[in-house]
Amino acid sequence: MTEQIYIKGRTFYAKGEIDVATRSVTIFKGSVINPAKTDVYGEYTTNLKQTLINKGILVNNEFTEDFTFDYPATASALVSGSRAGSKIIKLISDDKSIRTLFSEWRK
Repeated sequence: MTEQIYIKGRTFYAKGEIDVATRSVTIFKGSVINPAKTDVYGEYTTNLKQTLINKGILVNNEFTEDFTFDYPATASALVSGSRAGSKIIKLISDDKSIRTLFSEWRK
């Protein structure tokens, strides 16, 4: 089962979906990441961003094709340029954060 999601800020907007079973997040083509240079990514996300640029998946801060991240926090960090984590990834259906959703599932 998948749920439609979005990540939104003043300088970025991404749409995609989360696979509920695996918690992987796919960001859709046309989504735009924060253009600001930031050091909050950490080594893994910094290297991943550079790989996406090198492969042409990210061009001028925009996804040129759908891309699936293994972890919601990685998708969130790359799109937003912040450490806000899964709390800024919202479900389109009810505007609830996926962090809240994960908490509810654990109950």
